[in-house]
Amino acid sequence: MSRKVSKASKKMNISSSLESEDISLETTIPTDDISSSEEQDGKIKITRQLIERKELLHNIQLLKIELSQKNMMIDNLKVDYLTKIEELEEKLNDALHQKQLLALRLDNQLTFQQKDARKYQELMKQEMETILLRQKQLEETNLQLREKAGDIRRNLRDFELTEEQYMKLKSFPEDQLSIPEYVSTYEEDRRNYSELQIRCQRLALELADTKQLIQQGDYRQENYDKVKSERDAFEQEATDLRRKYEILEASHITQAKERNELSKEVATLRQTVTLLQKDKEYLSRQNTELSVRHAHEEDRLERLQAQLEETKKAREEMYEKYVASRDHYKTEYENKLRDELEQIKLKTNQEIDQLRSASREMYERENSYESHRWRLLPIESYSIYSDNLCLILNSGTVCNLVLYELVLFSLDFLTFYKTNRTFLRHRKDLYMSQFNQCEQNKFEYTVTSVGSYRRGLFTTSDYSFPSKGFGISSIECHVCESIKKFIAEKKTISSFLV
Repeated sequence: MSRKVSKASKKMNISSSLESEDISLETTIPTDDISSSEEQDGKIKITRQLIERKELLHNIQLLKIELSQKNMMIDNLKVDYLTKIEELEEKLNDALHQKQLLALRLDNQLTFQQKDARKYQELMKQEMETILLRQKQLEETNLQLREKAGDIRRNLRDFELTEEQYMKLKSFPEDQLSIPEYVSTYEEDRRNYSELQIRCQRLALELADTKQLIQQGDYRQENYDKVKSERDAFEQEATDLRRKYEILEASHITQAKERNELSKEVATLRQTVTLLQKDKEYLSRQNTELSVRHAHEEDRLERLQAQLEETKKAREEMYEKYVASRDHYKTEYENKLRDELEQIKLKTNQEIDQLRSASREMYERENSYESHRWRLLPIESYSIYSDNLCLILNSGTVCNLVLYELVLFSLDFLTFYKTNRTFLRHRKDLYMSQFNQCEQNKFEYTVTSVGSYRRGLFTTSDYSFPSKGFGISSIECHVCESIKKFIAEKKTISSFLV
């Protein structure tokens, strides 16, 4: 950008210098040398076109270089985005792999749960079948037993045995007896047994009462400490046994929990073993794929490095060529500019010399005629013209160009008049001060109009003077009329000279 700015500034300086030279040439070119000025303008246009063309070619080369740099940047960005895409694809593959692993784990857990549920259902079915079979068997046996019990109840009614029958039945063994006979004998024995038991209880109670009555006095005193110590020992043993029982129960519960946890861990470890085997297989496959991809990427990296080195070398060569061509074109451009500027300077100097010589000849002719003519004019006309000029310069309503031309003419008149110099010295100083005022105010004028006026080649119709109808005073109108008369006299003098 700095090079472009410097080139643009140089271009502006050159164009401004050329334009200033064109302006200077236009100010010095007379109306007779129009063809030469047109030729010079054509040459300047051609040189400008060549300069602009070279600058455009140079800008095109710069744009090509910038385009190549941007293409390189685009290629680098493409490589970066491709690497990012590959990384994202790898991440996506990893995520898919994790998803597959989780799906496999879920499938395995579901299969294990389904297997456990099936086993539990089969066990429950088997138990239910066994329970149903057992229930059927028990119901059949119950029916049989009920039938037998009904028969036995029917048969075991109204058993009245005599002592002889009872003794006979008692004499027989129990295997030979029938159920009703056995029951009848058994009822008698039961009655006897109940009576004997009642007697025994009565005797035992009586014996206990007697013993208590005998031992109540001394037994309590002698055996109190022993009984108490035994009771305390039994209580301690009971508490210790309870504690041991609680500890054993807690240990049993913890062991049962640990056993359940260990069984669950064993199941999970089996699942993890299967999953790890599958992971191992998948990772081995992925390792082989990655090794192949790594080899391909290494080959690609080597190729890219070779291409990068080649591009670096080509870039250096192009930069060297660009620098050499830039220096070459720069030197050529500067040399051509110098040559053209020298030619323009020579032409301008020649034209200035020609104009000076022509102006000298013209002034000599005018001096020779006007010196003869001004001697014939009366001095009162000089005073009238000077007074009119003073009024014109004091009033600012008349055209600036006419003022400037009148001042120039008055100066010519004062410089070329050779008689009564002492009388007009004061007037000359006054007009010089007015002339300086005009130049300080920077009155606009054209060189062609000045030259034509000073040769007397224009008429009074070239300038438009104000009239009384536009709010102008009578003094200003008088001044304008005096200026018109002065221009008419100047025209007659110039026609006489021609």
